[in-house]
Amino acid sequence: MSDLFKGFTSFFRAFGFIFRHRLAGWYLVPLLLWIIMVVWLTISISGLLQPVIEGWLDTLLGKAAPAGTGGKWDTVRGWLTTGLQFTAAVAIKIMLWYILGRITKYVILILCSPLLAYLSEKTEEIITGKSYPFSLAQLLHDAWRGVLITLRNLFLELGLMILGFIVSFFIPVLAPLVTVALFGFNCYFMGFSLYDYVAERRKLGMGASVQLMRSRKWELAGMGLAFNLMSMIYVLDWVVAPINGAVGAAMAMEEKASAGQAEVLKR
Repeated sequence: MSDLFKGFTSFFRAFGFIFRHRLAGWYLVPLLLWIIMVVWLTISISGLLQPVIEGWLDTLLGKAAPAGTGGKWDTVRGWLTTGLQFTAAVAIKIMLWYILGRITKYVILILCSPLLAYLSEKTEEIITGKSYPFSLAQLLHDAWRGVLITLRNLFLELGLMILGFIVSFFIPVLAPLVTVALFGFNCYFMGFSLYDYVAERRKLGMGASVQLMRSRKWELAGMGLAFNLMSMIYVLDWVVAPINGAVGAAMAMEEKASAGQAEVLKR
């Protein structure tokens, strides 16, 4: 369980490392993406849907009692139409805000792959003093590897979710256990995506990377647990969490490597 704690604490210790080494400005990159993807898309999509909903509500109320029937109904009908249209507009924006926010947690890991690869490398450089000459081709290669790993883990997790739902449907008593297991798998896969930037930098192939990650599964799960806890705080879930995860994973990997070297020297 010490590895679980190590992965968990590395995520939060990354805050101190990031601010101490003046890397906090990079938080602005996912923040800008959040503004573009969530805020702009919410306004744009709701702007397209709102007239459709308003027209449907107007037709519905018109069938109930057409305009011009006299009496107080025209006034009441106007109030109802305005109130329902306002409520629908707010509901659409809230729904889109939530859905887009959940989806973009995975999208941001893909879009920010070049940044996360760079920050992982920069963290190792600061800790070890080993300098990596900048190569755009290598950075793009690392970023593409990050995209593939994220997609791989996402589809594996979706497959396990479907399997879990099937098991829970036919054996309801296992539903709580399945829920806990799925959350654990999610933590592991999230940690895998963040740690793999280090594996790629060490020129490990996909198979070797999987073996390495399995040998440190509790540490990855701890990192993923911290990531998921941060993900419960809206906006911070994909503005802060990806950067802290990439930096924290590099810190944990290098610290363990240094500890291993020190142990060898003692012998």
